[in-house]
Amino acid sequence: MSEVKSPHGLRLDIELENSSGPKAPMPKKLIERLNNSGKLETSHDIERELDVADKRRLSLQADRTEKLRQHLEHVEKIAKLKQRQHTVSEECGDEEKSND
Repeated sequence: MSEVKSPHGLRLDIELENSSGPKAPMPKKLIERLNNSGKLETSHDIERELDVADKRRLSLQADRTEKLRQHLEHVEKIAKLKQRQHTVSEECGDEEKSND
């Protein structure tokens, strides 16, 4: 344990990490994001990030729409198959009754 003074002049007890264990590497993008998080951005940078976020949102929405369309096609296909099976079983039942 080591003691460190906080910016307000109070003493804080901080446990030191065990440095003998292996440390997991941080992804490069995460390091860049953490380093750039405190910097002020220009209006051009903000506009560019908003455009990227908008494109990402539209892409995700298009993916969801496509998955929903495929799901509805699948449901419709199964409904048609069940309807055919039902009509075939009714026809077979009618033939058996007429043979009796």
